[in-house]
Amino acid sequence: MKSGTNWGYDEKGAIEEETVKRPFVFSNFQKRILQSYLIIIVGGLVLFYTLVAVMVRESSLKTAERNQISMCIKVSQQLESFMVEMRNVGFQVMMNSRLIQDFGTFSDDKVNDNYYGDHIVDHINAVSALADINGIQRIATRISVFNKYGDYVSSGVMPQSKTYADDVLRNRMDIDGIVSRLVLNDEHIYVEGPHPDYWNSKVGYEMISLYCPLGNKIQDDMYGIIEIQQDFQKLVQTLLPGLDQDMAVLLFDSGGRCVFNSMESICPPEYYDFYYSQASGNQDSRYGFGRIKVGSRAQEQYLSAGISETSGWMAVMVRNKSSIVNVIQDIQKVIIVAIFVFMVLSAYMAYRISLKMTKPINDMIVSAQSISWSNLDMEALEDNDENEIMALNNTFKETLKRLSESMQLELGARLNALQSQMNPHFLYNTLSVISASADQQEKVERMCSRLSDMLRYSTVYEEESNSTLEDEVRHTENYLELMKDRYEENLIYDIEEAGNLDRVKVPRVILQPIVENCFKHGFGENGFPWMIHVAVTASDGHWKIHVRNNGRPFQERDLKELNEKVEGFLKGEQKKISGIGLTNTIIRLRLLYEERVEYEIYTGSDGYTCVVLKGNYK
Repeated sequence: MKSGTNWGYDEKGAIEEETVKRPFVFSNFQKRILQSYLIIIVGGLVLFYTLVAVMVRESSLKTAERNQISMCIKVSQQLESFMVEMRNVGFQVMMNSRLIQDFGTFSDDKVNDNYYGDHIVDHINAVSALADINGIQRIATRISVFNKYGDYVSSGVMPQSKTYADDVLRNRMDIDGIVSRLVLNDEHIYVEGPHPDYWNSKVGYEMISLYCPLGNKIQDDMYGIIEIQQDFQKLVQTLLPGLDQDMAVLLFDSGGRCVFNSMESICPPEYYDFYYSQASGNQDSRYGFGRIKVGSRAQEQYLSAGISETSGWMAVMVRNKSSIVNVIQDIQKVIIVAIFVFMVLSAYMAYRISLKMTKPINDMIVSAQSISWSNLDMEALEDNDENEIMALNNTFKETLKRLSESMQLELGARLNALQSQMNPHFLYNTLSVISASADQQEKVERMCSRLSDMLRYSTVYEEESNSTLEDEVRHTENYLELMKDRYEENLIYDIEEAGNLDRVKVPRVILQPIVENCFKHGFGENGFPWMIHVAVTASDGHWKIHVRNNGRPFQERDLKELNEKVEGFLKGEQKKISGIGLTNTIIRLRLLYEERVEYEIYTGSDGYTCVVLKGNYK
């Protein structure tokens, strides 16, 4: 029985039922409980969000500052390591005795010609010395040694030609300027770049050059100049990996000229001087960090800088404040979503708690609306220590339990009454068949035996009178055999069985009335032969009955009338059912199994009328 269904008697004593919907009682008491919880939850979450938002903002800004300083230190150290590596190569060349001896001689002779161009053996020895210093891995792209008199030797990427190299030394190379910078520099090192490769115009990439003197003679008439060249992109590829995508890197040479900008969208070229002045103005520490305002819009940026002591170059890291704020806002959005989800869950829990506290009262109201007071003797409340509301609720539940048992008895009587309505009908048909076969003794005995089995099966009225689908098939088979004895070759039938039919419990006499309906309403106007196909299956918790016949198709009005009778009886609008066994069968199944039984009546594409019943079983 469904919870919330009333059973009683009408004025004529017939059983009737009325569906009572369970009301949702949202009492003032429950509202006050829920409101109190929600006020506490919302207030606590607002305070929590405020504190967390402030902490996240401060923590994110400090983290961004530490991260940018860390990145600046890393980039500056990589820049310094790159320059130191070039310087170390230059120092090894500087102390090479063969080169010092050769270029010392060239300096004394002051002959304006390349000595190595005419002395192949000495040229090979000098190139070998440079190659040994550069190593197998070629630390430098090119190592060159030259003087103002035109003497020149190199290892690495070859010059474009001897003539081209001579022209560079005589007309393009500012040797005096390089010498002056080396003399004035305390470390006697000068770094220049990026610039095109002036030794070979066919090289398609820019170079960075480190200059230092050959030998210990640091004067205007020094022996020679060492140039260590490196691909500028190698320096860039050393610095950029590992940086945040929203962080720009600026490289300034020792003269304050910006030689590289990784992101002009953050650092416009017109503000290079401003960035350099801001970065070089912080002398308190090697790696400074500060907030600046750039441009007409006064966009705030964070700036940090570090210097390569070897080269005097400066690496400047710049990040827009808006990018940090965006990260903070994204975190705050996640927090807001999390708080909202928590608030919804908390509100639901508050509702569940308030509902649990008021549920006994609601249950009593529902119970009171679900019973017939004229047939119920209420028990008095016992004097005990149990909560009064729960005591009342338990009393109502006990009363409803007794009422449910009474209703089950009424339901059983109702099913038996419906079952008995079909017995006279099929008995009349069967006796007619036996009467027509009176002159055939064996046939009459066989028919009487089948009829006896059918009567015994259909007239059982026990407390548990349900049968199985397998029994229903045997009962229907007896009926069809009786009809076969009457109509002989004019009736063709077959029964198909599959699955665990003995496990499916159903009311007695549900299949035979459907088959009988074929003779009573289907075959009357059709010629012979009459054909009936019965298929009964049960598997995977589902059972199905499928009856097909070549009789008169089911009319729309007949189907509509059947549906109205079924629904009217189940709703209590119709107190008695008579007529075709199909209606009777459907009603009994619906009374016993409620919504777990479905039925379908239709005419197939082959013109056969089909009746399908299906449901679930455990």
